[in-house]
Amino acid sequence: YRNLCCDRVGDYFTIARPGRTTPLWSYNLRQQAPGYDPTWVIWERQEDGQARLQGWYRGATNSINAAYHNHGDQNPIIPHQGRLFTHRSNTIIAYGSGGGAGLLPMVRINPPSYAGTSLDNNQLLSRLENEINKMIDAGHLRPGYYNPGQFGLNSSYSEFADYFDNPGETLYVLSIAYPLLSTSLQNRLRPYLQQHFNTFFDPNMYASIGWNTGAPREEMTLPPEVQADLVNHPPRLQARGFSWEYPPFNFYAMWKYAQIFPNDAGQIYDLARSKINLQWSSRQTNDFYRQRPFEHNAYLAGYFGFLRLQEMAGRTTQDAPLRTQVTNDANRLLALRAELFSKDSYWTTDRYHRKHLDVSANFLWLVPEVADYLRQNRLSQVQAAVQEYDAVAPYWFVSRFESSLGEGVMANLYSVNALFQAKALILRENKAQLTKYLDAPAFIRGDLFYIQNLVTAIQAGN
Repeated sequence: YRNLCCDRVGDYFTIARPGRTTPLWSYNLRQQAPGYDPTWVIWERQEDGQARLQGWYRGATNSINAAYHNHGDQNPIIPHQGRLFTHRSNTIIAYGSGGGAGLLPMVRINPPSYAGTSLDNNQLLSRLENEINKMIDAGHLRPGYYNPGQFGLNSSYSEFADYFDNPGETLYVLSIAYPLLSTSLQNRLRPYLQQHFNTFFDPNMYASIGWNTGAPREEMTLPPEVQADLVNHPPRLQARGFSWEYPPFNFYAMWKYAQIFPNDAGQIYDLARSKINLQWSSRQTNDFYRQRPFEHNAYLAGYFGFLRLQEMAGRTTQDAPLRTQVTNDANRLLALRAELFSKDSYWTTDRYHRKHLDVSANFLWLVPEVADYLRQNRLSQVQAAVQEYDAVAPYWFVSRFESSLGEGVMANLYSVNALFQAKALILRENKAQLTKYLDAPAFIRGDLFYIQNLVTAIQAGN
């Protein structure tokens, strides 16, 4: 028994009659079973062989936000008690002789009768320390290799294809984890953090850690041609694919790092000051921020971190004009973030491959200061967004979930972190609610999304 992606073809053959197949459907499932896919949206394509190429699961909503489609692993056709059963576009279809029941009412999702058990702080801390120890034991890590399909194409989000290649992400996550660790592990982490900072921040401020050095995060052997090519991708001073040349989020990470090493605050501030550029954020249009709210979040995080770092360094008076400029742009962007907030994808009629981040774009690079502002000014809108994202992407928290948009097998990993942080920092769900969404790490070591979610869960209220 065989079936093709996007509900295109289903057939079967027997080894007793080689070369002869019997079709169940072939580009005509809608004609055989009219209305079989009420939980799916399809952007029709007329080219031969591309039927149902672009679409997404919407559940019982009218959402334009997308996370899953019909590519990747296919459910097999199952023979059972004289019938053939298939699962297509979230509908079970039965083939058999004689008349059938036809279209049946939709089965609705019912809330579970048992909420399960939550993890306590001791369990969360044990997991956190285990993840930190694995990173320290391995030494410097290269970015995470995870290739689920078309997500990393230039027409999609190639700038997000390499996981944790920004050195600021490692600096930030390990710095916010530091206060929660045992004294003995803090003593191990301090030199690890210092080595990371000296390699990628001082004296050269790198935008990418590169692939040419470091232990792997993934528990897999890379294809030989990929392994051989890693040496050709050293650290980069300039970011690619974003509106900035240097990631502004890193200023926030540097502030958190300075809280561990306060005696170095002046030197850390000087490094940040050498890279901050207000023109990067001020020249972007409102339409740009509607398309890329994650960049909006990153600029805000960077400005908040820069101002706090300036205070630690005692440079608020000496650099007063710069402080005024940063403060003014931070205030402008903060008000604009609330004004432009929308749960709905910008991509509604074209650029299908841009929809890969529909359910995560609003909450990537979210920091507590921005979360607090959104809670105060857009709480009901965020609640509606998270509720809808839960409905159209019910497996958002599952590492390497086996469904995606476009031609790919697995989902990207960004919703795992983005929605968890939104639930924790804006909606302020408690520990029992949050820990239900802690799945396994996506990498054997150095999964910064998982580590950050552990930190956030530990800090959550009971």
